[in-house]
Amino acid sequence: TSRAGGRCRRPLAAAELATALAATMAARTLLPPPTLSTGLRRSTRRASVSCSAARLALQRHVVSPRGPARRAVRCSAGMQASSQLASWLQSKGAKDVKAIPVETDDGDCVLVALDNIQKGDSVLTIPRDLCLTVEVAQDCPVSGQFLRTLNPWLAVGLFMIRERAAGEASPWAPYLATLPEETDAPVFWSNAELKHLEGTQLAFQVQNYLDYIQGEYTTLADGLFANNPDIFPADVFTIENLIWAFGILRSRTPPVCPWDKLALVPGIDSAVYASDCSAMVEEKKGFLSQTADLTLVADRPYVKDEVINISYGPDTTSSTLALEYGIPAPLNASQVFQLTVEVPETDRFYDDKLDVLELQGMATEETFYLTKGESPPDGFMAFMRLIGLDGPDAFHLEPLFREEAWTHLSSPISRPNEENLVNSMIAGAQAALDALKDTRASDVEALKNPACPRRRLIAARVREGEREILMEALGWFEERKAKLDNLVYYAERRLQNLGLLDENMESTFTDDTFNARF
Repeated sequence: TSRAGGRCRRPLAAAELATALAATMAARTLLPPPTLSTGLRRSTRRASVSCSAARLALQRHVVSPRGPARRAVRCSAGMQASSQLASWLQSKGAKDVKAIPVETDDGDCVLVALDNIQKGDSVLTIPRDLCLTVEVAQDCPVSGQFLRTLNPWLAVGLFMIRERAAGEASPWAPYLATLPEETDAPVFWSNAELKHLEGTQLAFQVQNYLDYIQGEYTTLADGLFANNPDIFPADVFTIENLIWAFGILRSRTPPVCPWDKLALVPGIDSAVYASDCSAMVEEKKGFLSQTADLTLVADRPYVKDEVINISYGPDTTSSTLALEYGIPAPLNASQVFQLTVEVPETDRFYDDKLDVLELQGMATEETFYLTKGESPPDGFMAFMRLIGLDGPDAFHLEPLFREEAWTHLSSPISRPNEENLVNSMIAGAQAALDALKDTRASDVEALKNPACPRRRLIAARVREGEREILMEALGWFEERKAKLDNLVYYAERRLQNLGLLDENMESTFTDDTFNARF
């Protein structure tokens, strides 16, 4: 019998399921606390640094927005090498130096080929002890003992803030001086700029980030900072500077950090993102070496003075480019819409549904992604059918069917169950589209404007991308609804397996069959 059968829980009504889906489709999905070990990179804007012993607080200013990152550009006549960083890298043991960081006329610090480079060449190799890692932060003689109890991104972030405030006195000064004051990632946007994201999932994700950082800062300010003001002075360790550290770490840590921890890799992190590039940071271990270096391997030939490109990984989406790096999504970027759905604890079959999910290695709350140009994931459809299981369909949750339940759910269960699913998705998609309808005209105008400010362009592409996915999903589920009478449900599949229905859903039972059997 059902474990939950005797509990005072009620089944989830179809209207409740539709409301829940409408909420998550309308972008109210929450992100877990950011995990920086997965590594994300940057938009390539840079601002000059004005830190000194006399003025420790970081100075922020607005940098003119740039256009989308390009696959490769040629160096202009006015380019000057970031000689201090290049010299510092070489003096600290950088290897395979076929490219160096260069400062462009508009203030960007980019990685540029010193000479012709062949496909497969190591463009630049950075020793591990030249990377800014958690171990480096925790070994700091001044603050290291306090950072060892913090999570990795906070430890590295606070170390960055301290060293950057120290200016030329910091051994990391040549590198920290090349870090941008801000990127075009939305955590750095003004309230007016963030209004262009209203109605999108990205807006909620940005707010989640900011709330998370604020929560961490409040804890630190009331505890660690208050108890150790000489080590963590209030005018240096501000909320603005913690946001800066968060944004830099999110945008500059390699997409796949081989050490399973976040790390800033000086020089290599000046490579410019390109959507058609496959080059990523890799481990390179020398003969008899105990530690691995990090290297960037060219995925194509480069000529002298050409900007070196890097990939953020094959699964990088348009929303990731916007959220983490502040880059307007190229036309070929993957577009996804996040859906977080859960089995509510008020469901009277909650425990039974949990059992089914645990057999699949899943929890009662799961996140799925609608991808442009693709049908909804099979796992999502099965999960939604599970949420809607009730009444006569609840027998699939009985222990007798527990091992087979997910297989059953992978195809339509019954017409009421499938109709509940499609109606919920139609309502959710429509609600999300309604939240975006008033901005369509202005977004189209921004996308057509070649002089559109970068952040406005990012917002327009995000909103238009979400519209396209939602419209596609709406169309898919409306078409599904129109075909409900033609779908094959569990009962029919079961009769087919018993040989009682043919491929055309016609009964195979005739008078001759009856006489033969009886």
